[in-house]
Amino acid sequence: MILLVHEDTAILQKYKKQLETRHFNVIAVMSSQEAMTRFFTHQDMISTVITNYDMPDINGLELLQSIRQSYPSICAILIADGLIKEKLPRNIQFYNNPVPFDDLIANLNDELKPLR
Repeated sequence: MILLVHEDTAILQKYKKQLETRHFNVIAVMSSQEAMTRFFTHQDMISTVITNYDMPDINGLELLQSIRQSYPSICAILIADGLIKEKLPRNIQFYNNPVPFDDLIANLNDELKPLR
């Protein structure tokens, strides 16, 4: 299952639909705080977290690092509208907007097995 985090409803729904049409189960949330709650509620089922960098409460990198403290092997993907100032750990995948969904899906298929 994928935990998808983005503050823009339209973008969140677009990404969710694109992932679900490729047979991935998705939990979509609009804040980092809600993402943390959902993650720790469903941690046994979530294998990937995809988050936008520019979040209003905790930025996406901080969210991924927070989750990684408890679950270092989680697949972590960060999306941003441009370059970010922080240096990314090697185990966090990065995509600029617009997200090349074919590349993202190919990467996810390497990491996960979609539900069919």
